Parts: sequence; C-alpha cells; structure tokens
Amino acid sequence: MKKFPISLATENKVANDWVIWLRNYNKWTNPRPLSKEESLALRDAVTNPAKGYERVAQEFFYETLKPMVNGLAYQVLQTYKTVVNPLDLSTTIYREFWEEGKFTRLNGYLGDCSLFSWISLGAAQVVYGDLEKLGIIKKSCKKTAKNTSLRLKSIANKDEIMAILDLIAEPCWHDILTEIYVNRTSYENIMIKFDMDENTLKKTINVAEASLKEQLIATEFLIWHRPGTMKGEKDTAVNLVSIVLGDVSGNLDTTSSDDALAIAINKFHEMDIYEEVQEVLQIKYPNMNPEEMWNHFVNDQALVCGMSDNQLTVWIARYINHESPASIAERLGMRRSNVDNLFSRANKVLEQHIRNWWKNHSI
Repeated sequence: MKKFPISLATENKVANDWVIWLRNYNKWTNPRPLSKEESLALRDAVTNPAKGYERVAQEFFYETLKPMVNGLAYQVLQTYKTVVNPLDLSTTIYREFWEEGKFTRLNGYLGDCSLFSWISLGAAQVVYGDLEKLGIIKKSCKKTAKNTSLRLKSIANKDEIMAILDLIAEPCWHDILTEIYVNRTSYENIMIKFDMDENTLKKTINVAEASLKEQLIATEFLIWHRPGTMKGEKDTAVNLVSIVLGDVSGNLDTTSSDDALAIAINKFHEMDIYEEVQEVLQIKYPNMNPEEMWNHFVNDQALVCGMSDNQLTVWIARYINHESPASIAERLGMRRSNVDNLFSRANKVLEQHIRNWWKNHSI
C-alpha cells in the first residue's frame, strides 16, 4: 500500500479531507508527531457534529487508534490471562468518548501533551472499568481485615512500628502487640506478663491484629518522614499504611496512590506547604477521599507535565494499568532496564512539574 508524506493536519478543510488524511496517517508504523495546532485540529474534526464528520470519528477510533487498542488487548491477556476482541474494545472506547455526540471527555483535551498519549490514559481507564463491570476481569477489591496481612516484622524502625500500633485504642491489645513487634518478647514471657494461657493469647492477638488492620484501612494514609541515609540526602515521605498492609488475595486495588503520594507529598513537604496544597486540592477535587484526590491530581499532572511519549506510555502502564516492568518490556520490545529508566525519568519530570504547579497556584 503506497504511503505519502503526512501533510499538515491543519490544511484539511472538510470531512473527506480528514478521512483521506487519517487513512494515509494510519499507513505509517511510526508517523511523525503532531504539533499542538494539528492535535487540536484533529480533536475538533473528530468531535465535529456536522454531517459527514461521523466518518472522521469512526476512522479515528477504529483505525487510527488500532495500535493502541491492540496493545490494551495484549495487556489484558498478559495481566489477566483473558482474551478480548480488540474490535470490542474499540467500540467501548468510541462509545465512552462519543457520549451520544457530546464528546465531553475528548473536548477536555487542550493540546498540552500528545493527543494519543492523552487518549491512551482515558481509554485504559474505560477499558479496564468496562471489563471489570462486565465480570470479564477481576481487577481489584476493597481492602478488608480478611484479605490483608500485617507486615510489621518487615519494618526495622521501632518508631515507625509504634506510630502504627498507636492506632489501637484498646490498651491491652496495644501493649501485647508492642511486646511482639517492638520488644520482640517471646510468647511464653507475654503469657506470664499478661497472665494468659496460650489459647487466650492467640485469640487476643488475632482480635488485636484484625482491629489494627481495620484502623489502617480506615486511616488510608499514615505519613512518616524517613531521614536520608547518606550525608546530604533529603528526607523522604512514605505511607506506612501501604508498607504494613500486605495482600493475601492477589486481587487488591493497588493503584498508583502510594507512589503518587510519595511523589507529590515529598515535593510539598520539602517546600513546607503540604497543608496549603491539601486545601487547594480539596477545592479542585471536592467530595473525594484523600486517596482519590491524590490519584486524580497526579494523573492529571502526568498528562501535562511534558513527559516524552515513551515515558508517558511506560508511566501509564505502570501506574494506571498496574502492568509489571517485565511485561511492559516484552510488549514494547525493549529491555527491562530501558523500561526502568523511562519510568525513573518520567517521575523526575513529574516531580519538577509538581513544584512548578504549586508556584502557579499559590499566588
């Protein structure tokens, strides 16, 4: 099939021009990047309600986005061992973006990043949400005391353990778990100290740990600042809840919130403005719990922070789609080390953007 150089998208005047342009664009394995003006013109053509432009939208969603959709189908296969028809995924994406002709979601694109990267983020959320709703995949479930485990023994810092145990209101439970996880007291000595037989102690520990897990789940975020281990190294903020709660079901919702929190909060604490930022975000994202709020904030900023297309592709795969680095490397045909490097660079770009974001929103 003969390929012609890709003309400027802004030169297209009518619907038929756009269909011909897209069909030529689709022939290229690695077409040239579109300028901001071209991306916005393409957005306007796809969302144009005038007669004839529905062909532009169909060509775009079913043909131009086909490589992205095939990639999503492959991700579902790799992650969930489930075969899905790419054509069905295209229909799902088209339906959700079309919104009965309103195209509200797509009209939200402002040209601050690659149009295709921007759509891939929304498309991934649409596809995974739809497959989960239909019961085709089981992406996640809510944390409960039954499907989580305590990983207190993996924490070396006793102050961190005490910060976690201080969530327990019942003094006896608090003291027993302190003996186990902080003082490393043997069960025999704990039985003597609390005047309990072995069976009673085991039952008490089970109840105390279940109560602690429920408190951790309800708390969501327990921020702890770890000092730098090397001279000149800055403190880092970690979420102790994510560190201490393990997944025993294999199906827990492990979204990007913990990593997003680390990226955002570390920057804001460095600048001593965390509380002020929290207030701004509560206005920007009303009626959301902290986890949802931080997720929305970081996802939104990732789209406009200036990552390269490759960086954003890897970032979306890691954070949004929960894909393993090894799977990403295989799917994209690159080394695992390249995936890790892209991921690291993407986060550095995001960190700097977050700093600049606050400068523009604190005036």
